[in-house]
Amino acid sequence: SLAVEPDIWFLDEPFSALDPLIRRAMQDEFLRLKGMLAKTTVFITHDFGVVADIADRVVVMQRGQVVESGRATHVLRQPEHPYTRRLIDAVPRLRLAARGTGTSAETPLLQIEDVSKSYRARGIGLFGRRGRTPALDQVSLSVARGETLGLIGESGSGKTTLGQCVVRLLDVDAGRLIFDGQPIQDSRGRALKTLRPQVQMIFQDPFASLNPRHRVGRIVTENAILCGVSRSEATRRML
Repeated sequence: SLAVEPDIWFLDEPFSALDPLIRRAMQDEFLRLKGMLAKTTVFITHDFGVVADIADRVVVMQRGQVVESGRATHVLRQPEHPYTRRLIDAVPRLRLAARGTGTSAETPLLQIEDVSKSYRARGIGLFGRRGRTPALDQVSLSVARGETLGLIGESGSGKTTLGQCVVRLLDVDAGRLIFDGQPIQDSRGRALKTLRPQVQMIFQDPFASLNPRHRVGRIVTENAILCGVSRSEATRRML
C-alpha cells in the first residue's frame, strides 16, 4: 500500500491481531509515516483505544447508518448517541477490584514444576547440526481449584506452548505436570483418554479450530462424543 504512494489510506483493523507491545510500536510508526507523508487516512476499527491515539475526527456507524460524528476529543469525552456511549463503556479498563486470592490449603488442582520445552531450529547450525530453540525454560506455577490465573506475555513468550503441554498436545522435554495430584506429563493410551474430558483447551483462532464444512450441531457435539458422551446425551446438552 505504501509502495504506490496513494493519496488516501483505508486501514481496516491493521493492528487488532498484534500483541500489545508490537501494536504500540506499529501505531507509533503509523503516526510517524502519516506525519512525514501527510497522508489522508480512514482508519476502520472497533477499538476506541486506537481511535483516541490516532484519530482527528470520528464517525460512528450502527447497522449501516452514521449515528454520530465529530472531533475525536468531543466524541470520546462527550458522546451523545446511546450506541456511542455503549461502545465507549465497553472499552476494557484495568480494574483491580477486591477479589478472593483463590488460594486453598488443599493441594492445587494443577502444578507445573520446572517444565522445559524446545523446538528444533529450522536452519542448520555449525558442523551441520540443527540447534534447538527454547520455548519454555524451567517454568513453575500452580493453580488452585476455582482460581483464574492470567498468563500474560507478548507473542513468542511461551504462553500457548505451556497450555499445549498441559493439555498434552505437546510432550515436555523436562519437568512435571501434576493434575489433581497425579503426574500427567507421560500419560499415554487409556490414562490420556481418561484425562481428556477433564482438561480442555479453547484455541485463539476459531477458523483453525472449527471445520467450516461441518454443520453447527456436529461441531458443538463432536468433542463430547469423542470424550465418551453418548450422541443422544450430547445432542440434549447442545439443545
